[in-house]
Amino acid sequence: MHATAANGNGRAKDHAKGTALRRVLAGSVVGTALEWYDFFIYGTAAALVFGDLFFNDKAGTGVGTLAAFATFGVGFVVRRSAGSCSATWATASAAARR
Repeated sequence: MHATAANGNGRAKDHAKGTALRRVLAGSVVGTALEWYDFFIYGTAAALVFGDLFFNDKAGTGVGTLAAFATFGVGFVVRRSAGSCSATWATASAAARR
């Protein structure tokens, strides 16, 4: 038996860690669900609406749809790379504060 568990502090710390972990997990699930929904709606709109609405129709319907999907793809890639850059910056910033 550990010294902290003998006086009850260990249980309180374990409970606080469990509560914090559940909050992080719930936030991650909600954020991922919202992001997936956002990309699903935009992908559906890119396939059905954006090609004809925003891009020149003279070249054909397929070109406008491809341009809409290219915009969708660029947003997908940039969002991931920006997240990686932000995570790297945050890690370096947190390490510098120590």
